[in-house]
Amino acid sequence: MADNGSMARGPAVSFPAHGEGGLEADSQVDGFRILKPLGEGAMGQVFLAQDLALGRRVALKFLRVELLGQDDAERLLEEARTTARFNHPHIVTVHSVGRHRGRPYLALEYVDGETLRQRLTQERYSPSEALRICRAIAEATAEAHRHGIIHADLKPENVLLPRDGRVRVVDFGLARHAGAEQGAASGTPAYMAPERWRGAPPTPAIDVWSLGIIACELLEGRRPLADDELAHFAFSPRPLDLSAHVLELPVGLMLRACLSMDPGKRPSAQDLAQALGEALGSGPGPAENRTPFRGLRPFTEADAEDFFGRELELDAFIERLRHEELVPLVGPSGIGKSSFLHAGVIARLRRMGHWSVLHVRPGPRPLGRLAAMLVAGLSGEPPADVLAEVLAQRPGEVVRLLRRQCETAGTQVLLAFDAFEELFTLASATEALQVATCLAAVAAADGRWRVVVVLRDDYLGAFCALEPLRPHLGAAFMLARLASAALQEAISGPLRRVGYSTDDPSLVPRLVADVQGQAAGLPLLQFACMALWERRDTQQRLLRASVYEAMGGVGGALATHAQELLRQLPADEFHRARSLLLRLVTAAGTRRPRPQVELLEGLGAEGVRVLERLLSNRLVTVTRDPQTDEPFVELAHESLVAAWPDLTRWLEETHEGRVLAQQLEQAAQLWEQRGRPDDETWTDEALSQALWRVAEWDVQLPTRSREFLEAGRQRARRMTLRRRWLLSGYVAALALIALVSLLAAWAFREKQLEAIRRQDDIRMASANMGDFELVLEPHDFDPLTQKWKPAQGVTLDWTLRPADGALMPEEARPYPERELLRSHRWRAPDGSLHERVEAPSRLSWLIVDRGDCPPSIARIQQLPGYHDRQSGQPLELRVPIPTCGASRVDSIPIPAGPYWRPELEDSPEPEQVVEVAEFSIDRTEVTNGQFWLFETQVLRRTQESREPPPKMPFFDPMREPAMPVTGVDASDAEAFCRYMGKQLPTEDEWRKAFRGGLALGPGGTSANPAPRRRTVWLEAPRSPPANLGGDDPYPAAAPVGSFPADRSPYGVLDMAGNVGEWTQTTASRGENEGLRISTGGRWDSPVQARHHEVSWSTHLPARRFDFALGIRCVERR
Repeated sequence: MADNGSMARGPAVSFPAHGEGGLEADSQVDGFRILKPLGEGAMGQVFLAQDLALGRRVALKFLRVELLGQDDAERLLEEARTTARFNHPHIVTVHSVGRHRGRPYLALEYVDGETLRQRLTQERYSPSEALRICRAIAEATAEAHRHGIIHADLKPENVLLPRDGRVRVVDFGLARHAGAEQGAASGTPAYMAPERWRGAPPTPAIDVWSLGIIACELLEGRRPLADDELAHFAFSPRPLDLSAHVLELPVGLMLRACLSMDPGKRPSAQDLAQALGEALGSGPGPAENRTPFRGLRPFTEADAEDFFGRELELDAFIERLRHEELVPLVGPSGIGKSSFLHAGVIARLRRMGHWSVLHVRPGPRPLGRLAAMLVAGLSGEPPADVLAEVLAQRPGEVVRLLRRQCETAGTQVLLAFDAFEELFTLASATEALQVATCLAAVAAADGRWRVVVVLRDDYLGAFCALEPLRPHLGAAFMLARLASAALQEAISGPLRRVGYSTDDPSLVPRLVADVQGQAAGLPLLQFACMALWERRDTQQRLLRASVYEAMGGVGGALATHAQELLRQLPADEFHRARSLLLRLVTAAGTRRPRPQVELLEGLGAEGVRVLERLLSNRLVTVTRDPQTDEPFVELAHESLVAAWPDLTRWLEETHEGRVLAQQLEQAAQLWEQRGRPDDETWTDEALSQALWRVAEWDVQLPTRSREFLEAGRQRARRMTLRRRWLLSGYVAALALIALVSLLAAWAFREKQLEAIRRQDDIRMASANMGDFELVLEPHDFDPLTQKWKPAQGVTLDWTLRPADGALMPEEARPYPERELLRSHRWRAPDGSLHERVEAPSRLSWLIVDRGDCPPSIARIQQLPGYHDRQSGQPLELRVPIPTCGASRVDSIPIPAGPYWRPELEDSPEPEQVVEVAEFSIDRTEVTNGQFWLFETQVLRRTQESREPPPKMPFFDPMREPAMPVTGVDASDAEAFCRYMGKQLPTEDEWRKAFRGGLALGPGGTSANPAPRRRTVWLEAPRSPPANLGGDDPYPAAAPVGSFPADRSPYGVLDMAGNVGEWTQTTASRGENEGLRISTGGRWDSPVQARHHEVSWSTHLPARRFDFALGIRCVERR
């Protein structure tokens, strides 16, 4: 139920504070707390209330007994109970019914939005949108009729258009019971069937009449019967005339039948819903040689008729565009974001009419592409390259150009950026900021346009780092993985449209089960369906299960297709294919569109032939740059990066080389753009390391990168020659003086050194001083592969502090200068930092400064001692150090501000508002992959240890890299977070990340719709969508992020289930005093125990090991 319609928006309604039926704010009605009045109508009063048991908001509708009468009021409540027992997406849910002080009330789903009547006063619907809304109303009505419920007052005021885009019908049966004791026909005259005017009892046919009137009003902008004709029609009914525009529609004759004077000749609501669905899906079927499945390629606008499974999300997204100027469309790789944009959003907007679309991908020069798109079709504007320079200086110019586009097209304009992550992977940081500033200017202007940016969810952090775009994160639309039913419809819908089916009813569920839960499941499913379609039985018009089995299922289809191609290549072409495919993947593991000329450079005629074969086998695609018409080549879909066995192996083998090549390409591109100045080339250590690695790793570079390195080499040679000439004169003059002095001092110095060595030996033995080489090795973490890789170019510094008696590093005092000696500092070609150290052998804090993030800290149990020096060469103490990027990967910022601290079972304090400072929190629990570097290289040097899962089949999957780390006590958890430059969250930080603050979005720009939520998903589904001891496919822990619905308002995952999580907070009173608090539901938690709610926590000894207890870290700002 929304704040609208019979609760229409408008001046505040004054409610009696006292008297019969009067309700005050904060008063209680059974299990509900009244929050505020929403509206008042002929049928009663409506209040916004909170369900005290479930924490959700509801609309309490109090009915007027004087209109209903006692008997009809009881019958109405009984029908409401019936309605509450069935669940339909287009019917406002009835949560409960009851009586309060003798007045019947309904507790209804609270829906924020507006009524269809309000929307009709603002805009005119296109035919397709009108039929879409009519279908939703007809489906809701048909569901009610199946349960014996008649609405009796269908009208635009009783149809809600909420912000989630899902049409809802309200007030079933209210009008039928109002006035029934007096025998009066009730309803709204303009929508009442003729037999109802005569006092005939209500039947399903009266709802179908109302549906016909509503359909005509949506299609024509007016009802077929004017208001001044109603009185005459009531006494002298006559057939209503429909316009030729309506009758020409595929469903026109059905709509005319809805308005038949004879109720028996009207169709049922179910038949009408089916006819409307067929009309919406009607279109020319594809040619027999054209597959209705897209394989690895995304859907295009031309494929909209075959795009099934995301209808409700599409409705919600279109509604989001009504309210937000800039909407990030976010989802993981392979989820179908591009397909959703083109075949869903863009196709829907074009069907709605008065929309034009400007679409582009950022590419390496996003500002130039934006400029080219803005001037397309406009006369009198400068060339795109000139305009790009203007936009860099005056981003507001983009608003003028968009206004011209609107005026020229006479429509609203959608500005769509697909693959927006290219802004961070291909473009320079400067140009990325310029584009962001332009888009922010567009969103800030009040114009007839909207902006959509399609972004992979692992680039949300980079998106937030662009300050002009940060305020729009709150408008992000998260595209989730398709549920099983939707995936089945993605297969069945296209088959149904072309008149095909399967020979085995279990084939479609089997296809879906094979991809369920996989990151790239949707394109893999489409690829398997395409392979099945190519082997279809054209005689029987069937897809056969035996063919699917022969293919080896979904994974077999893709791997076999790619591997078969490689096996067909001769040896020389095989090696060219390897080089070519590696050039199409960035160092971060994403697709990289390459200019075709650059891609084929150095590959010869064999490279051209390989490219042609990859194209013909649909493993790569070619697109053209809209500004230069230059052909670009890219992988057909990112799922190939993870699913093609040979390519995955090649990427692992060449990771370091590809990182270096990408760094060189970016530097060379900037060098060329600035005119190839000599002082822009690399020199000294950077140049020598690059040359050594290129030769050692056999890195294949494009011409521009090779020329960049050669220019640096020539510059280094010139600088070396100059230095030699300058030094030669000094050396000759000093050599003679030095020789004489050296001989005189040598004998004397030898005696002194011997005495010093004896004193040093005594001092070092008594202090147990060790002599060792400290090696700090910076490492990056790749969340996609769950692997650590050495990093280069990271500036590190360090200090040691004695840990004896100091529980925290900040409590420890530095070593005295005489006890910590440092010398011979140097950096190796692999990026590691080396330094000779002399220090006492004792428990010590190693604190590593990493620059722009908090230090990485490890407590080393014992440094090398005096006895370790006897070997002659100093020992090596190697410690891998996570980079700032590794520590902050998949980290979600939580802004400072208040939140509702829940009332806890062991606390006497009521629920209250508490301020929490700014912090960021890990999006998922720490994985085995993240923990691996610390466990294998650092944990053994500390006083801590981990208890691995038992070697039993039940626990075997929990050792996988993507699984949450378990078997760690609170000390292990603190040590790991400290090593990452973080801490364990406090209890308040964890709970705020769970339920959100009073405001959400960067800077608190949007209100939290449910700041006192008990669960992350607000509503209470029968089976909570989290990894609990309920109905899910995982017997124990699940890979992190496997339950996308277990997502907090900030996007933090797995807080309701999977594994519990240690916090920093220790209980300070009661029987649990001194015990550590852990929070969050666990895989072994029974659903009925309600451990998935925000208020649940448990108290454990800090040294407790548990295989359902893990870690999540925070960084405090």
